[in-house]
Amino acid sequence: NIIYPYLRGNAFVYRTLQRLGVTLFTEPLMDEKIASIPNVFLAIVPAWEAKKVINMCEEVVKKSWEELATDVLEKRLKNPNEKSIGLKNIEEYKKQIELFPIINSTMIPLPDSVSGVRNIIEYVTTDKNFINEFESYISFIEFIESKGGYKINAGSFYRYVFKVLTSRLNAIKTIRYFYPYQSDEQIGAQRIPDDFGAGVRACVEVLDTAGNEVKVDYLGTVNTVKRFLRDVLVSKKLFDERVGFKSVLEIALENDVNKEIAEEVVSGELELDAVETQQKLKNGYIAVLMMDGDRMGKLVSGESAPTMDKMLHDKAVQTLKEIRNNDPGGNFFFDKPILTPSYQKAVSRTLGIFSSLVQYVVEDEYQGMLIYAGGDDVLAILPADKVLPCANKIRKMYSGIGNVELKVDNTTYKFDNGILYKNDIPYTTMMGPTATMSAGISIINHKSPLRVAIELARKQEQRAKEKLGRNAFSIAIVRRSGQIQEVGSKWEIDGMDVIEKSYELYQKSEQFKLSHRSFYKILESDLELAKEDEKFLERVIEYILRKSDAKSKKSEEFKSFTKELKEYAKRVFATSSVLEKPSNPFDLILTVRFTKRGDKRGGN
Repeated sequence: NIIYPYLRGNAFVYRTLQRLGVTLFTEPLMDEKIASIPNVFLAIVPAWEAKKVINMCEEVVKKSWEELATDVLEKRLKNPNEKSIGLKNIEEYKKQIELFPIINSTMIPLPDSVSGVRNIIEYVTTDKNFINEFESYISFIEFIESKGGYKINAGSFYRYVFKVLTSRLNAIKTIRYFYPYQSDEQIGAQRIPDDFGAGVRACVEVLDTAGNEVKVDYLGTVNTVKRFLRDVLVSKKLFDERVGFKSVLEIALENDVNKEIAEEVVSGELELDAVETQQKLKNGYIAVLMMDGDRMGKLVSGESAPTMDKMLHDKAVQTLKEIRNNDPGGNFFFDKPILTPSYQKAVSRTLGIFSSLVQYVVEDEYQGMLIYAGGDDVLAILPADKVLPCANKIRKMYSGIGNVELKVDNTTYKFDNGILYKNDIPYTTMMGPTATMSAGISIINHKSPLRVAIELARKQEQRAKEKLGRNAFSIAIVRRSGQIQEVGSKWEIDGMDVIEKSYELYQKSEQFKLSHRSFYKILESDLELAKEDEKFLERVIEYILRKSDAKSKKSEEFKSFTKELKEYAKRVFATSSVLEKPSNPFDLILTVRFTKRGDKRGGN
């Protein structure tokens, strides 16, 4: 019984079973080109087969990896006609095959007796709080059983056994064995590290030719296999050769200001890789989006699961409360969450449904390319001008809020009040309004190294969680000059959708022909004073707008705009001022402007 991840809607699993003669009734929503299987698995199996299952899984994974790596070696690296391979070090490539993968695994019995669980807990931990809680819980369930209620069985102890299981796995990962790797190998008389930071020497020079430009990547074995994985799978008839992947230039062309150029490319008037196409680009910026559920460890471990008083029947709760009143020393665990395999499977299923729908937001609505969507993790590349609304919609889908809609073929999905509706009929619960996501975004010119953009997005995701307190997004903008600017906020402030409001105010500022330079006139000294007096910020905004070159400044519409701008700035500044250095509350509006226009001198 696989608890995590939810595999029923997974395209890779569906196609694999289909090749083995098993066809599931429901076809998956997500394309098999999207990586979607997480690297953590949890299952309940017969105790006498547990070790066998672990060994079989490890053997299959390692064997599949060796086959893929060998295929790339034989069909690419050793092929004298392969134009995408430059220099190579075959011996180093073979050596690195053995380094991957490292698989950590453990198992634990699920006893059906108090003594069995007690022995496990006492053997692996000396945590007095944990042991005391367990003993109190035992007293509680023994009391229930003595009154003719719930009979003690293996499921009674799942919460505690699972905690021990995860502790064991974490301990194994902490002291895990790494295959010894030391290399002085060269490629082209140079000692070069893997460009993507894999901790190994580069052993293959991969050439990517676009027009007259040749881009060179120096890769280790794992990243070389990744680079040619699609072609290997196609040759094995494990992947549809008609399925392709967008280039970063194609994604940049999807910025709205590039619409005319994109149409010329589609019609054949311009070649995609032509120098003229690059020169005509008005906005050459793309964005890497990385999203992750907040406090997922607590959700999966059951710390955020429903408490006992929410799970039991009202009459049972009332009876237990009456007993507790007569026995003030009794601990009836009303405030303790109940963790069961069915709860974890429900969370897993919800995450599976969520991730299967992300592709339609990223690719169909916002013309991006989804790289990974598995569980609560999302990685995508998007046109710069579409990344913020895309991220905003994804986080609402995850929580099941905002009354947002998504159309997939003839089906309409709606997310509201923590529920997913399918053609207006309740379909399933989502993660709920209290379950949130954080996002890291990097905005960078499409010619810049993609690995830099990915690393920046990862750091911004950490910033959103650690500096902005989760339920937030953080953006790093890399300008043509090389300057990097960080901007971020909570998704919502006092009920205000920050991204939606930023776009709305940007559009209104454009309507009033308000120069963006006006937003830069708020100085650091103004922000320091605003920390002491919130009215000061309002007065500064009134002064700047009064002195601006905006049109229709005496109209009621402009007065309304001024009021909205002040309220927006006040709310955004209130949250940003908790940082060591409060930021300009208009940075987000300026970021929206930048994503839509690119650099002043053009985005190419």
